[in-house]
Amino acid sequence: MPDAFFDIVVVGTSIPGLAYGALCAKEGYTVLVVGQEAKPSSYSIGEAQVYRTNPLLYGFGTSSVVRSLFKDIGLIAEMRNKPKKIDPYLQVVTPGVRFELSERAQFNSEELAREFPESSDDMERFLRAVLRDSSEMDRFLTELPMLPPKGFWARRKLKKQLGQSHVFDEATEPVQFPGDLKFSSPMSALVLFLSRLHGRPVSPFAVRRMLQHTMGGFFEYPQGIDGLKRLFTDRIIANGGAFWPERHVEQMLLKGKQISEVVIQRPRRNAGVRLLVGNCPFKPFFSLIPQEQQDQQFHAFVKSLQPSSYNYVVNFVVPSDVIPEAMGQNVILVMYPKKEASGPGVLWIYREGRNEEEPESPETLVVTARIDAADLPLEAADFERLNKKILHSLEWVVPFAGERLVSVHSPYATLDRETEQPRLDPAEVQEVYNAPLEGGLDFTGLPCRTGYKNLLLLGDHYLGALGLEGAVVGAQQAFAWTRDNVVLKKILRK
Repeated sequence: MPDAFFDIVVVGTSIPGLAYGALCAKEGYTVLVVGQEAKPSSYSIGEAQVYRTNPLLYGFGTSSVVRSLFKDIGLIAEMRNKPKKIDPYLQVVTPGVRFELSERAQFNSEELAREFPESSDDMERFLRAVLRDSSEMDRFLTELPMLPPKGFWARRKLKKQLGQSHVFDEATEPVQFPGDLKFSSPMSALVLFLSRLHGRPVSPFAVRRMLQHTMGGFFEYPQGIDGLKRLFTDRIIANGGAFWPERHVEQMLLKGKQISEVVIQRPRRNAGVRLLVGNCPFKPFFSLIPQEQQDQQFHAFVKSLQPSSYNYVVNFVVPSDVIPEAMGQNVILVMYPKKEASGPGVLWIYREGRNEEEPESPETLVVTARIDAADLPLEAADFERLNKKILHSLEWVVPFAGERLVSVHSPYATLDRETEQPRLDPAEVQEVYNAPLEGGLDFTGLPCRTGYKNLLLLGDHYLGALGLEGAVVGAQQAFAWTRDNVVLKKILRK
């Protein structure tokens, strides 16, 4: 017999599952979130604050889907005051070119005219075209069903929706970037950094949507991504749910094709469940189902998925006086505009900023590079080699950074217990997949519905082509499915 029973158990702390859990708890479902040994997105090493991922947030001002989520969980006033706009929000650097983007249209026009006097008009027309139909794209995403559609009626419903919405048909044409590679290459790199798919061609709908959010600016939230996650878990707890951050699910038990219980450790408890949601790296998650109870066809599909590349993160801690005063808080650096938008020559640099209370303390530069799967570091020498290549590119923006380094830290590296040498930490890798799923409109590499009746899959990869907004859309889709399929048990009162 289970020790406790929940309507919904969410395994992992990615944003989609936490947003979904907040919606379910507000509706009245009993919700449990199990941390699954999740780690904070930022942490301290000595005096330095370092990061596991770029703490970038966007879409608060450009996505009605995102705004509706916070309205639905009763946080619209909170989100009106807390996220702070960064302005200028993005600096673009290639050899011979350096310009900034701001929410102020006149500022952008002046920047483009300064750096691209002969083609700035083409670039402005391109950016205006990107912003077209944003409200209709909002509506399309609000009505989007789970992908890919499962069953005849679901496929028919999606086909009908696509037939009624011209915005998706128009967006299937490849996005025509301006011809100047010193402008178009950084914009392409930007879209890829925001996406968890690296296929070719990238969904034109997703490209336009990402650029719309980019033109709406980037935001800071108190305590970054961890602060946003805390906002969701607080809403879950406030509405009667439970959050066990230090515990992990060790096993899933089935009755027929349904998950009936999950075995949770630290300490051990068996929790009965009506609906289970995977909200963490999906391969380790599905391995928790005993082999003799697995849906062989679905698990063969899961095993066949292999990442094409990874978002590799490395933190360079440097003295504050090394960083140029004119350096932006977010920088896209493309060293070789004619080459593919990946590798150590294409970087997203996040500048943590000076600690006003301790102005002499060092600053952290959080650098993200998209690395081909074959080039992922595995051992100490591999990490050193890749970090040197990234540092070489970084010095185009921060001269002499290598001479003044305080420390270098990548969350990808952990110490081998036997050799005490750095090696890859599989729990830290940020996988990026190449081929979108058939029937997924080029938005996703994973299905939300699985081979099990009461097991949904959210996490960073479902609707990964749509980035942060895709996380919210996925949460809302799963919530709508839950309301239709998991009857809410209400206490009858006289």
